[in-house]
Amino acid sequence: MRNYNFKSLGVTITVCCWFIFGVLGNSVTVSAAAPHSIGTVPFIFDDNRVFVYLTFVRADGTSRQALAFVDLGTPILEINENLGHNLRWNPGSPVRFRIGELEIQVPPTQVQASNESSFTGPKGKATVQVEAVLPGSVLKDYQVVLDYGKQTLTVARPGTLSPRGIPLACRVNQKTGLISIDVSVAGQTYKFAVDPGSAYLWMREDVAQDWVKAHPDWQRGTGAIGEANMQTRIGGAEAQASVLRLPQVTMSSIKLKQVGAVGIEMKAPPFPPVPGDSMVNGSFFDWYSKKAPEPVIGWIGGNVLKAFRVTIDFANHLTYWEQQRDIDVHDFDQVGVTLETRDNVSGYFVAGIAQKNGKPTAAGVQAGDKLIEVDGISIANATRGGIFAALHGAPGTAHTLTLKRNGELVSVPVQTTSF
Repeated sequence: MRNYNFKSLGVTITVCCWFIFGVLGNSVTVSAAAPHSIGTVPFIFDDNRVFVYLTFVRADGTSRQALAFVDLGTPILEINENLGHNLRWNPGSPVRFRIGELEIQVPPTQVQASNESSFTGPKGKATVQVEAVLPGSVLKDYQVVLDYGKQTLTVARPGTLSPRGIPLACRVNQKTGLISIDVSVAGQTYKFAVDPGSAYLWMREDVAQDWVKAHPDWQRGTGAIGEANMQTRIGGAEAQASVLRLPQVTMSSIKLKQVGAVGIEMKAPPFPPVPGDSMVNGSFFDWYSKKAPEPVIGWIGGNVLKAFRVTIDFANHLTYWEQQRDIDVHDFDQVGVTLETRDNVSGYFVAGIAQKNGKPTAAGVQAGDKLIEVDGISIANATRGGIFAALHGAPGTAHTLTLKRNGELVSVPVQTTSF
């Protein structure tokens, strides 16, 4: 999903592409000159999210590569101003790019320039500038394969690819491209979006608390940690979020064990979920549901998706799931801090200390501390994924955090906790 603060990979991430404006209208078309029906490119997988190189084509036929964030929860193609200037693109003109050998042309009504920028890179190093967002509104006119095992993205014209994996029907929002599926938990079926732009399974707090009341052992703590801390935004919602481990999640005939989830409650953002739509009063998930094809209680994010090769056949409203590995049941083995970013201030700050069994888990760390180093290594040039990897480890693993508090540096020994 995401309302994604585009300038922030490795520096800040909010939620999915809130700050997007424009008018949706014309459908995405394939250039008539494009001879290929399919394109495959490798992707960078960082912070449970997918980033791919797109080859943008200028009007004179020359090209320029740029790294893009792949996000079904974004309703419009986003390019930053530097990329737009380099491409000599003018608002009112279409944008052409290739995914591998497949060329796509996006009409001007579905393109938005941005002055935001971000960085990501392999192995948690913030080495590559992210200059675009590849949205669901573009991908919805194709077949899409996210192969997390091989770390490849394939995009093909409808009818090109043969089905592979367990079929599961989906619904499609024809404006945004966001899809939803049926998911069963504890014998009841719920509607979830499928959102590779979201790092973790997030859901409504009221539903999560209903589950906790019936199954108290499902709750593992309070305060989003690791990739579940996917917004890192101020406001305290993530620091108060419920951390759950669901014993079984069923999608069609697929049964997943010990799935991590976060129950969170936030107000709807003060802007429309889709450009041109009306404002939404209510909760964040009321707002998010307007981007989905139906009301949803949350989304299936990267912590689940990375166990699969997922095919989305938008035209036929079908998904195909080929499981490649088990769900990571140790992804909550983290130093118990929830992080946040602040507008116009670089770096990450401690939003709260995660609790387990009602007790704080990172003694000596205080809310408001700025995280400077982990085990003597600066995080200034690390991505979010790199930071969470540094805070990860088997339960009891010792780490040393260097924090800035009241203008002074303090060194705090901490241990990872199994949530």
